[in-house]
Amino acid sequence: ANDAATLWKDGCELNGLLCMQVDSITPVSHADGAWTFSVVFRKDDGTLYYKNGHSDFPFVVRAGNDGLYLVETMPPYQE
Repeated sequence: ANDAATLWKDGCELNGLLCMQVDSITPVSHADGAWTFSVVFRKDDGTLYYKNGHSDFPFVVRAGNDGLYLVETMPPYQE
């Protein structure tokens, strides 16, 4: 339960999560303690992942009071 890497690996390989390789991450903006990044994913067959005609997806990351960073955005394939 304390091995996050193994939990993610098992989720992707055994438990049916859709996990894709990140192709690129580009910083977009920073405001009010939140950073927005544009993220592009690559599918297992090597092609880019598209949804509704887009291959880049915004992700918001915010610093918590505990000093840890939290990704607030769900992956586009989990929505």
